[in-house]
Amino acid sequence: MSGTVCPVCESASHRRMLGRDRSPVLQNAVYPDVATARETGYGPLAITACDRCGFVWNAAFDPQLIDYTPHYDNAQGHSDVFMQHLQTRLERIVDAAPDGPLEILEVGCGQGDFLAALVRVLGPGRVSRAVGFDPAYRGVAPASGIEIVGSYFNSETAGEHGLSPDIVVSRHTIEHIADPVGFLKAVRGALPDDKPVKIYLETPTNEWIVRNGVMHDFFYEHCSLFTLGSIAVALEKSGYAPTMTSTCFDGQYLWAEAMTAAPLDRAGFIGREADYVEIWRGRARTHGDSGPVFIWGAGAKGATFANIIDPDAALFAGVVDINPGKQGRFIGGTGIPSSPSIRLSLQGPQQSS
Repeated sequence: MSGTVCPVCESASHRRMLGRDRSPVLQNAVYPDVATARETGYGPLAITACDRCGFVWNAAFDPQLIDYTPHYDNAQGHSDVFMQHLQTRLERIVDAAPDGPLEILEVGCGQGDFLAALVRVLGPGRVSRAVGFDPAYRGVAPASGIEIVGSYFNSETAGEHGLSPDIVVSRHTIEHIADPVGFLKAVRGALPDDKPVKIYLETPTNEWIVRNGVMHDFFYEHCSLFTLGSIAVALEKSGYAPTMTSTCFDGQYLWAEAMTAAPLDRAGFIGREADYVEIWRGRARTHGDSGPVFIWGAGAKGATFANIIDPDAALFAGVVDINPGKQGRFIGGTGIPSSPSIRLSLQGPQQSS
């Protein structure tokens, strides 16, 4: 994991926050005896913070040291407090879910408990398919009808299972990924373009860790720690439109929601201005046959509109603006006069923009 630039916003401005020469690479693996436990792998921490977006990462992270096997166990369902938190997350997803039948995908599903609970809370007939991915899956499905793939989620494994989800959930997974933007792009690439898909992310927030000085919340598994701002940047860069970011679980976790966004056709934008100008000049001429035509607003948009559509001041009688400081003046470039809105009824405008 490179420390040269921020993995999220690619800024070269960052600073080292914390370093440890030797940290166990797996915090949630357990062993049968003391000797085996002490032989666990180790790796260094070089906790680095981006000055631009606030993302925090382990610049010394090596994914080759990590192996999530069925011996890995990060289940937290034995805690009543945590189960109450999970219930609020389930309700959040269910309340916003469209009418079924729905296909649900969970990336990093563990043993599938949350996925099974989501299917149960949605109720009979609401779910057509529920699929989870996790390399640490131990092979015992939590409920009938739940499909769990015991491997990492990527374009290849996704393609093998013919996914077309309506809802994607990924909880406490992205913090384990050295390239979080690449991970989000891989998920986006597996989603359909012919329907909107909503994604829900939950991950620790580094703001809570730093604010509370929780040193034991920096460890090897968590190589990517977000802020509210940096998770939004990562989502936008990966082809999503964030709809909400907030904190939950007493501020410890970050909760983000986003919709799949159609990629912007920037290349196709070339040449569109000529059509735009032609259309609006035609409209101005058509309405001008019935009386004077005005532009609504002498701000930056109105002034620019006047200059690209009517640079010679031949189509528009003026610009209407409520700002007294602009009334009785003229628009830079085209020279079209700016008038107060009270005069509209007297001059009988036909069209406004």
